[in-house]
Amino acid sequence: MPELLTSEELAKALKVSPHTVKLWSRNGKIPTVWLSSNLRRFLLADVVERIEFNQTNGGGQCRK
Repeated sequence: MPELLTSEELAKALKVSPHTVKLWSRNGKIPTVWLSSNLRRFLLADVVERIEFNQTNGGGQCRK
């Protein structure tokens, strides 16, 4: 099973701030796995795929 990353771990991998990751999650710009009503995790491969899709299709809000 793929590893679930915290906001901080994902932010480090993408070279953005944890706040940016949380904003992207809240706004539906990246896929989020909710473990409870206030606990979110991320699959790196899914997030990278979404970012690349957004960049390719003109939805450039998510940048690496």
